[in-house]
Amino acid sequence: MSEPKRGLRGWLRETPPKVRDATGNVRRAFRLVWEAHHTGTLLMVVWTIIGGLLPLAQAYIAKLIVDGVVGSLQAQATAAEGLRTVAPFLLAEFVLVVVQSGVTQARSLTEHILHSRLNLTINTRIIRKSLELDLSYFENAEYYDKLQNARREADWRGLQIMNGGFYLIQNLLTLASFAVVLFRFNPWLALMLFVATLPAFIAQSSYADLNFRVIS
Repeated sequence: MSEPKRGLRGWLRETPPKVRDATGNVRRAFRLVWEAHHTGTLLMVVWTIIGGLLPLAQAYIAKLIVDGVVGSLQAQATAAEGLRTVAPFLLAEFVLVVVQSGVTQARSLTEHILHSRLNLTINTRIIRKSLELDLSYFENAEYYDKLQNARREADWRGLQIMNGGFYLIQNLLTLASFAVVLFRFNPWLALMLFVATLPAFIAQSSYADLNFRVIS
């Protein structure tokens, strides 16, 4: 029984510093990406907000379609009349699907642009810094390895952190929007929705920590 307690105490002791370090890294990554390309970063914010609200809009339109079909059946309407009733909702659902696909493609294009601009920005900084250094720094194997790692990995790692942050915000926005709607029907449904997300969050957090330890 003592091992699990020590493990829990160790986890509670290690988690706050990890959270602080992760917060600092995320803040620096966002600042770096923002300095590389303002417009691309703002576009990522727009795609994140739209992507976070689209699932709720699609669910609401699907509800209207079902309500229209049920209403037509109860009114004993003909198939043509029922189709005319739900046709606007079907069109709206199709538009939302097209918008979702467009946002996905636009986000991918924005990521490629940000990656190119971030690569250019970081390489420019490395070159400028290298010109300021004495030859003795380049003869230091440890410093030279750090310089090469920065040149190879800083661009895509910074963008990866930013993407992870935006996807987290998008998922939280989707979760919050559904929770608000469910809370109007039954607060317990909103609580169940929150609890249902915890296992996946814990598993992904553990995997991310393990993956970081492996590649570091």
